[in-house]
Amino acid sequence: GILWFVDLNAPDPYYVLPIMSGATFLVMMELGKKQMLASSPEHGELMLNFFRGMSLLIIPVSTTFPTAVLCYWTANNSFSLVQ
Repeated sequence: GILWFVDLNAPDPYYVLPIMSGATFLVMMELGKKQMLASSPEHGELMLNFFRGMSLLIIPVSTTFPTAVLCYWTANNSFSLVQ
């Protein structure tokens, strides 16, 4: 591991990666909301609110996940934001 997580099989002890993963997912949804609303005008707002809730719900759920999974999610979300 690197920085504060030395064991990639253990959960993040400081909860930094679960928060970063949820935050990057939320930013990704907010940046893509125009496309989501345009693709499904009748259900777009409902889907957007669902994904907003999921981005917040994933934080406590993912606190027990291995750090390797959270590194992957955070990196994948970050690279998707750059695209």
